Amino acid sequence: MNTNNEYNNLDDHTNELNKTESETNKTNDLETKVNKETKNYSTSKLGLFLADTSLAHIVFTPICAFNEYVLAGMDGEEVLKARAIGLIVGTVTTRAYTCFADKLLKWCDVNEQSSSTKKYLIEIIGGHIIHAPIYTGLLKFSGASWEEIAIALPATIAMGTLTTRPFRYALNKWRKYWGLKPALDE
Repeated sequence: MNTNNEYNNLDDHTNELNKTESETNKTNDLETKVNKETKNYSTSKLGLFLADTSLAHIVFTPICAFNEYVLAGMDGEEVLKARAIGLIVGTVTTRAYTCFADKLLKWCDVNEQSSSTKKYLIEIIGGHIIHAPIYTGLLKFSGASWEEIAIALPATIAMGTLTTRPFRYALNKWRKYWGLKPALDE
């Protein structure tokens, strides 16, 4: 009789373990679902550098080339030289700009709930503070005349004003695509 009692106790214990295991699986499924929805993003410095720089080159190289060649009237050799220098300078400065812009957003208390206007103005200020002097030097070094610079710089500032917010929006999406933390999770 003792044996039947031991088997019954063992069955009870097994059922209890199965219940606990089932509850654990449900918890793990919930954790997996929550983690998918609130993805843990990487803050890899190399990853952010590569993502920010690559997107800036993809977006702004053709825009600047258009401004320089069509609007400012720079010759083809000057434009190619400016774009080659721009790729080098952009590789060095883009991440510095995006870090500055990210910090500027925090300093000015801009977050996901801030108005689009506030986000836009802060991002424009951050972009132009850094971009204008660098771009002027880049154009002069590539052989552009002051007359060409006088056209290209305001044209690029105007284009920058129009593209800053869409670029930052795309940058957040681009960072997420690569598993990196966006500046603002919009």
